[in-house]
Amino acid sequence: TMTVHTKTRYDGKERHVYVMISANLEVYTAPSLRLPAATVKEISQAAAETMVRRITGLTEKLKAAGADGALWKDVADQAGYFDFDLKRTSVSVTVRARISPHFSPSV
Repeated sequence: TMTVHTKTRYDGKERHVYVMISANLEVYTAPSLRLPAATVKEISQAAAETMVRRITGLTEKLKAAGADGALWKDVADQAGYFDFDLKRTSVSVTVRARISPHFSPSV
């Protein structure tokens, strides 16, 4: 299950794109299986690192292709920067992942 909310804004830095993602990850467990807090933290960290790597890789492919799949050019245009070029733009990615354990109804 995934819910996506997109928000864009211009902060005055026309040569940098910030990508921030918050993810809520569901882990199904049996009633007899309880995940220690350290394990939940470790899974959350691993998920966040994996998402950062994948998004950074995708961004590099977009830059190499000269594509603007995330419509960042539209935001730059709205802010008055009509010469936006993803190839000349730096990108940083931040991911926050939170694990939500749920009891599996099938166990």
